[in-house]
Amino acid sequence: MPVSHLSIENFKSYAGQQMIGPFRDFTCVIGPNGAGKSNLMDAMSFVFGVNSKDLRSSQLKDLIFRPPSSSFSSASSSSNLAASVSLVYVTNFNEEADDYEETTFTRNITSKGVGSFKVDNKKVSWEQYEGELEKIGVLVKARNFLVFQGDVEGIARKSPKQLVEMLENISGSADLKEEYEAFKKVKEDAEAATIFAFNKQKGYRSEKKAFKEQKEEAERFDNKLAERANVQTEFYLWQLFHIHTEIVEREETTTELRDELDQGESAENDQEKALKESKKVASTARRSTANAEKSRVKLSGALDALQPSTIKVKEEKKSLLKKQKSEEASLAKLQTSAEAHDDVVNELSTDIDELVAKEKTLEEDYQQLKTSGIGLTETLTPEQEAEYEKIREVSGVASAPARSVLQKKVRALETARAKSSNLEDELKEIEGRRDDAKKSSSELTQRKEVLSQSLSKTASELVKAEKDLKNVVAHTKENDEKRDKIDEEIEEVNVQLREARDDKKKSKEGEKLANALEALKRHFPGVQGRLVDLCQPTQRRFDMAVTVAGGKNMDAVVVDTKQTAFECIQYLREQRVGTSIFLPLDSIATPPPYSAERLRSLESDSRYRLCADVITCDESVRKAVLYAVGNTVVCNDLDSARELCFGKGSASARGGAGEKVKAVTLTGGVISKSGTMTGGVSGDDRRSGRWGEKEVDKALLKASEEQVKRAKKSLASAEKEVSEGTKQVKEAREAVQKVEEEHLAPFREKTGLTDLRAYDNAVSKAREDFVAKRTGLRQHRAKLEAQLTYEDGRDFISPVSKVEKTLAGIVKKLEDAEKKEEGLVKTVESAKKKLAEAVVECDKASKEEKEAEKKAAESQKEFAEAQSERIGISKSMNTEDAELERLRGELHEILQKARVEEVELPMIKQKKGKAGEEEEDDEDDGWSQASGSQDSQQGNSQGSTHFSQESDKKVKKDKRDAAKVDFSGLKSELRARLTSDRDEKKIRSKFEERLARVALEIESMAPNMKANAAFENVAEKLKGSGKDFDDAKKKSRDATTSFNKIKAQRAKIFNKAFQMIDENLKSIYKDLTRSSKHPLGGMAYLSLEDSEEPYLGGLKYNAMPPMKRFRDMEQLSGGEKTVAALALLFAIHSFKPAPFFVMDEVDAALDNVNVLKVCNYIKQRSGGDLQCIVISLKDMFYELSDSLIGICKDVGTSSSRTITLNMKQFDPVGVEGEGEGEEEGTSSGSEAGDENDNGVGGNKGGGRSRMSTDMRDGNGGGKRRRSGVLQ
Repeated sequence: MPVSHLSIENFKSYAGQQMIGPFRDFTCVIGPNGAGKSNLMDAMSFVFGVNSKDLRSSQLKDLIFRPPSSSFSSASSSSNLAASVSLVYVTNFNEEADDYEETTFTRNITSKGVGSFKVDNKKVSWEQYEGELEKIGVLVKARNFLVFQGDVEGIARKSPKQLVEMLENISGSADLKEEYEAFKKVKEDAEAATIFAFNKQKGYRSEKKAFKEQKEEAERFDNKLAERANVQTEFYLWQLFHIHTEIVEREETTTELRDELDQGESAENDQEKALKESKKVASTARRSTANAEKSRVKLSGALDALQPSTIKVKEEKKSLLKKQKSEEASLAKLQTSAEAHDDVVNELSTDIDELVAKEKTLEEDYQQLKTSGIGLTETLTPEQEAEYEKIREVSGVASAPARSVLQKKVRALETARAKSSNLEDELKEIEGRRDDAKKSSSELTQRKEVLSQSLSKTASELVKAEKDLKNVVAHTKENDEKRDKIDEEIEEVNVQLREARDDKKKSKEGEKLANALEALKRHFPGVQGRLVDLCQPTQRRFDMAVTVAGGKNMDAVVVDTKQTAFECIQYLREQRVGTSIFLPLDSIATPPPYSAERLRSLESDSRYRLCADVITCDESVRKAVLYAVGNTVVCNDLDSARELCFGKGSASARGGAGEKVKAVTLTGGVISKSGTMTGGVSGDDRRSGRWGEKEVDKALLKASEEQVKRAKKSLASAEKEVSEGTKQVKEAREAVQKVEEEHLAPFREKTGLTDLRAYDNAVSKAREDFVAKRTGLRQHRAKLEAQLTYEDGRDFISPVSKVEKTLAGIVKKLEDAEKKEEGLVKTVESAKKKLAEAVVECDKASKEEKEAEKKAAESQKEFAEAQSERIGISKSMNTEDAELERLRGELHEILQKARVEEVELPMIKQKKGKAGEEEEDDEDDGWSQASGSQDSQQGNSQGSTHFSQESDKKVKKDKRDAAKVDFSGLKSELRARLTSDRDEKKIRSKFEERLARVALEIESMAPNMKANAAFENVAEKLKGSGKDFDDAKKKSRDATTSFNKIKAQRAKIFNKAFQMIDENLKSIYKDLTRSSKHPLGGMAYLSLEDSEEPYLGGLKYNAMPPMKRFRDMEQLSGGEKTVAALALLFAIHSFKPAPFFVMDEVDAALDNVNVLKVCNYIKQRSGGDLQCIVISLKDMFYELSDSLIGICKDVGTSSSRTITLNMKQFDPVGVEGEGEGEEEGTSSGSEAGDENDNGVGGNKGGGRSRMSTDMRDGNGGGKRRRSGVLQ
C-alpha cells in the first residue's frame, strides 16, 4: 500500500486537521452526496501538484476552508486560516520484517493564497517537488494516477485529435513539441531563403544568356569567314592527300609486287617438289595401318569366341550352388522327419483304438434309445436298418428326376409368390399416391372454385361501382385493384396447373428413377429420401429463394452414411436406372456455427434472413439442409442484396473483413461470393413450385390411375402363376412318392411294418444323429488308418542316401566347374592382353597414317596457294600500272586548279641545301606564282605528257609539289582510306554543301561586336549570386536534417506509447467484458490517422462488446462507453504506471453486471505494485474492498468527517490478515462519537454482517522510518 495516510488541514470542506487512513491495497471511499468525497480526491490531487483550476476553483485561496460565521469569534480569524495537505508514501515495504520507509509530501496554502511545497518537512521548489514525484512514478502533467468524476465520460467524448493530445502527454512526446515547432520554423525560413537566392541567380542567368547569344553571333561571323577559308583549304588538302597518298602507295605496291612475283615463282617450284614427297610417305603409312587393323580384328574375334564359354561356366556354377543349398535343406528335413516317425505311428494307433471304442458305445446307446426312449412296439434290427438305408438310397436314386422336377417347381412357386408380394406392395403404394393426388386435385378444384366465385363477385361489384362512378371513384379504384389482384392469382394458379401438367409428364427414365428411389428405401434402411421432400420453407414467399440457394442439391438423396451411398450407387448402376446425387450425413461438411451466428446478427434488419432459418425440417436431416444452402442470406430485393455485398459497412455487417457472402433475393436473383450477379432466373420457377405441388397435385391423378390398372393386371397374372405353380408342385410330389413306394413296399411286407413313414418320423431324428456321429467317427478313423498305413510304409533311409549321393555329385560338378572357370579366366586374360597390344599398334599406325595424310593435304594446299598467289600478283601488277596513270593525271589537274583559285595550301618548311638543289626548288616553287598564261601554256603542253612513265619530267614535278604540301592539319576521318567512288562523291558533295551553307550564313548575319564586354560583366555578378545560393542550400539541408531528427524522436516516443497502450487495451477490454456467457470477451483497438507523424493527426478508438459489431465510440451505449473508457484508462496507466490509482465514481453509468466486472478487475490488479482508491456509491465496490473510508457531513460545523474501517478483519480465518483481529477504525473531529443520519454504516458483504467502529481522535503528523505494524 504505497499511500499510507493523508493529513488534511482546513482544505475545502475539511475543517481543522484530520488524519485519514490507513489506505490499503483496495480502498473504497463511500458516503452520501455532498459529504465531501470529491473534496478528498481534490486533496490528493492538490498534494500531488494539480493546478487549482482543475480542482473546481479559480485561485489557491478558494481552496481554504471557510467556516460559518457562528463557528468563529470574528471574521478576521477566519481570514487568517491556512490550508495544508500531507500524504505519507510508504516505500521498501518488507512484509516479513514489518519494516518500511516513509516519505511525506506536503503542500501548503497561506492565508494570502501563496502555495509552497515540502518533502519530509523540508521546503523545496516546484521543480524539485515534481522530480521527487517522478521518482515514485507520479507524472503530474500526464495525471497518470487520477481519474476525476466525469473523466470517464470525457474520454468517451474526446475527439480523435484530443485523444492524440492526451497520448502525447502520457508518452512524453509533448515535451518535444516546442522544439519541434522551432526546428520546423527554422526549416521553413531556410527553404524560403533558398528560393529567394535561386530566383536572383535565375535573373542573372537570363541576362547572361542574352549577352552570350550576341557574343556568340559575332564570334560565329568571324568563325564563318575562317571556316570558309578552312573548308576550301581542307577540300584541296583532302583531294591532294588521297591522290598523293594513293600514288605513293601504288608505286610502293608495284615495287613490292615485282619482288613478290619473283618469290612466288620460286615458292611454287619448291611446293611442287614437297607435294610429291609427302604423297609417297602417306601411301606407305596406309599400308602399315591396314596390316595392324587385320591383326586386331583377328584377336578380337578369338576373344569374343571365349565369352559364351565363360558365361556358361559361371551360370553352371551358380545353378550348382543353388542345387547344393536345396539338397542340404532336403537332407536336414528328412533327418528330422525320421527322428519323429516312431512317435507319430504310436500316436495314430492309440487314436484309432479310441475311435473304435467310441463307435461301439454309440451303437449301444442308439439301440437302447430305440427300445426304451422312443416307445415303439415295432422296431428294426441293425441289419434291417442297414437294409432299409440301402433301399432308401436306391429309391432316392430312382426318384432323383422326379425330385429335380419338384425342386424346380418349388423354386418357380417361390418366385411367383415373391413377385406377387412385390406387386401387392407396389399396388398399395400406387393407390396411396393416387389417393394423395385425388385429395390434392380436389383441394385445387375447391380453390379454383373459390377464386372463380371471388372473380364473379368482384365483377358484379365492378358493375355496381361503375353506376356510382361519379360519387365513389376511390371505391371503384379499390375494386379495380382487387380484381387485378384476383386475376393475377387466377393466372398464377393456371400457370401452376400448366407447369404441373408439364412437370408430371415424366419420361420412362424419370419414372424408373422415382421407382428406384422407393426401391432404395426398401432395400437400404439408411435412405431418407430426396432433400426437397424432407424440408419445407416456412412461408410460400421463400420458395424461389430456397430453390435457388439449394440448387442441384435439392434433388439429392439424403442417406445416413457414406457406405450406404456407395451401396445405393452400385444398385443404380446394376439396375441401369440413371444417376443421382447422394448426401451422406456422416461426412458432409457444414459451415462452422460461429460464421452463422455472425450472419444471424443481420436479422435485426427485416430485409435479411439466413436461408437455413427459413427452412423447416427434421433435426436428423438439418445437416444436409445446411450443406445445401450454406450461409446464404435471403434478401427482400436486389437493392438490399447489393447493399449487403457491396455497400458501405458491408465488411462489418458480414462479421469481419475479408468474409464473402452469397445473397439470394425472393425473386431468384443471386449475388455469389465472387461478386457475380444473376437475376430473374426463370428456369427455377417450376422447381420452386415443388413444395406447392405437395398441396396441389392433380396432374398426378391420371398417371396414378393408369399405374393402378397396370399393377392390378400384373398382380392378377402373378396370382394365376402362383395357383398354377401350387398345382404343379402337388403333382411333382405325388410322382416322387409313387417312385419311392415301388422300392419300399417289398421291404415293408418283409419286416411287418405297416407304416415306414411313421417309423421314419419316430426314429429319424435319433437315426440321423446316430448316422451322422457314426459317419464322423468312421471318416476320422479312415483318415487315421490311411495316415498310419502311409507312415508304416514310409522309407527314410533310401531318400536320405539318395539325397546324400545327389549332394556329393553336385559338389564334384561344382569343383569341376570352378577348375574350368579358372582355366577360361586365364585364357581370356591372355587374349585381352594380346588384343590390347594389337589395339595400341593399330592406333599408332592409324595416327602415323593421319599425320602423313595431313602433311600431304597441307603440301597440296600450299602448292595450290603458291600457284594462286603467283597468278594474283601478276594480275595486281597490271591493275596498279593502270591506276597510277589515272592518278598522276588527276594530281596534275588539281594542282593547276589550286593555282588558278589562289587557295593557300600549308607547305612544309625545308632547310636550304646545295646551290643546285636550291635552284631546282626555286624552279619548282614557281607553280604557286605563275600567271594564267603560263598555266594555259602548261595545259596545252600536257597533251604530250605520258603519265604512265614515272621518269617523265611533268610527273616528277607534280610529285615534288605534292610532297611539299603539309597534310598534318587534315582531320583523321578525312585521312581515312576511300573504299569506293561512292564514298568519294559523298565527301565531295559534303564539302560543296558546306561551302554553300557557310556563304549563305555569312550573308544573313548582322553581328554586335560590343557584346563581349557586357557578357563578362554579367558573368561576374552571376558568380557572386551562385555562392549565396550554395550557402542558402547548405543552411536549408542542415535545418531539414535537424527537423527530421526531432520529428523522428517525437514519433518514436509517441509510437512506443501507442503500441504498448494498444496491446494492453486489447487484453484489458477482454478482461472487463469477459463472462461465463461470453468467455472470449469483447475486442477493442486504437488506430492512427497519420502513421508517419501521428501527433499531427487523430486517434480513433473502436470497441466491439461481446456478440456485437465493431462500432465507433459515439455509437455505443452509456455503459459500453464507460467500460471502453475505463479499459483505455487502465491501458494508459499500464504504460507509465503510478504506484496507486485514484478514481472518483467511475461506475456511475454502469449496471450491476459491469460494476461487478470492473470491481473484480480492480480487485485483481490491486495489491503488489498497484494500490487502488475508489470513490463509489455502489455496494459491490465496498463489499470487495480491503478497507472503507466513510465520509459524512458535520452539520454543526458544515465540515466533512471521516471514519476508517479495516474490512479484512471480517474475512474468514486463513483468507487474509489473520493477525489483524482488532478493528482499525478512526474518526476525525471534535465530536467523533456523534451519530447522525449522514453517518456511515450498514450490513454489506458476505461474512461482514457485524461491523462496528472504534473511533479515536486522530492527530496528523509526519512519520519516519520505524518498525512494527502499520496502523
